[in-house]
Amino acid sequence: MILRYKTFSAVVVIAAIGITLLLTGQKTAANIIFAVTSIFVLLPIVVDMVKSILKKEYGLDILAVTAITASLALGEFLAAIVIVLMLTGGEALEDYAQERAKKELNDLLKRAPKIAHKKIGKEFKNVPIDSVKPGDILLIKPGEVIPVDAVVVKGKSSVDESALTGESMPIDKKTADALMSGSINQ
Repeated sequence: MILRYKTFSAVVVIAAIGITLLLTGQKTAANIIFAVTSIFVLLPIVVDMVKSILKKEYGLDILAVTAITASLALGEFLAAIVIVLMLTGGEALEDYAQERAKKELNDLLKRAPKIAHKKIGKEFKNVPIDSVKPGDILLIKPGEVIPVDAVVVKGKSSVDESALTGESMPIDKKTADALMSGSINQ
């Protein structure tokens, strides 16, 4: 995680060093460290902000730049580094959440079935998933991923919807209940 979020990790370490310097009475050294770090983080944000403004796109980066710049201009170096910590921490959390969501979606897509057990005549036959049409009767065996959104026409079961809804407990399903594609028949 430290290598993945280099800027945030560096700011945390530098902030800890600066706070240690403050606590040991070395305020000038701490302020220099806080100021240099804040400026180092601020510069790429300013460049991105200017590019966004030229495209007539406005975001929270304007607020962050204003807050960090004002803190530095007022000599509030500790405040500046706290804002930088919040900013880089937020970016790291956003990146983590995005990567996790991407992984969850990829895992869900990998689980997607390629075939369905479709009732043809009096028996069920394996057919490609894209040949399933509304009104077709499908058999979903225990442990299988439900291939399409459906409605239970016969029987009852428990369905694991955790990959879709986050619900940790299986949901009991009976005739006329809706089934979500991607859930697992228990």
